[in-house]
Amino acid sequence: MQKLRRLRLERAWSQEQVAEMTGLSVRTIQRIEGGTKPGFETAKALAATFDVDVQSLLGETDDGTAGTEGAGQGPSPDAAYRGDLHRLVAHACAYVLITVLLSMASVTDLLQGRWIPYTLFGWGLGLVAHGCYAGLVVVLARRSGRRSSDATA
Repeated sequence: MQKLRRLRLERAWSQEQVAEMTGLSVRTIQRIEGGTKPGFETAKALAATFDVDVQSLLGETDDGTAGTEGAGQGPSPDAAYRGDLHRLVAHACAYVLITVLLSMASVTDLLQGRWIPYTLFGWGLGLVAHGCYAGLVVVLARRSGRRSSDATA
């Protein structure tokens, strides 16, 4: 990847310095500069170190021109999966917190309402649907073979 090499040389950094700053091995830096495509987490670490966008780091071809591969396609399947998984976990945490708060309010008879179980049931169905959707995303991503862990293995 010529862009990584160019960024490193612009700053007059050695491969060892880049490896130390990113937490990667020198061999990994050498492989990437030699043309091996980095994984998303590796690219993220490199982009943060060089203060550039991950897409601009990955979106360049070896001849130094902007590549069209991956341009305008949105986030990778792994990034989309991780984002949806984070939203699912946040949804579940919010559900648990609200359930505890409503249960305490119900016990102390602050709300005096029988609507609480129906609300929790409805929200619980939404949480189950969200979990099913997240599971479907995983199954479809694995089936299509687009998960980077499947592609690199």
